[in-house]
Amino acid sequence: RGVIRDWAYTARTGRFPSLDGVDAEAAVRRLTTPVLAVSMDDDSFTPHATLDHLCAKLTAAPVTRARYTVAEAGAPLDHFVWVRAGGPLARRVADFAAALTPPA
Repeated sequence: RGVIRDWAYTARTGRFPSLDGVDAEAAVRRLTTPVLAVSMDDDSFTPHATLDHLCAKLTAAPVTRARYTVAEAGAPLDHFVWVRAGGPLARRVADFAAALTPPA
């Protein structure tokens, strides 16, 4: 129930709701962890532009933006089905993670 309410708020406003008194928008702006943000072709729940909007909030984090395409997957994609053709994306995520430098 709370998750749906939060999603609805974000969909209506383009902003994250305050969570337990925490300004989620400000917290996201302070994140510095490297982010690999991947959107899927034919994802009607999280279109490419929606993820672009989210990435724009990550002002302090290094963001690598990628699109997982039908051509790369070799199969149809959407918000749920992509996992059946996730091999190429899993390799991309593994490569991203392997390239991260551990914190000092």
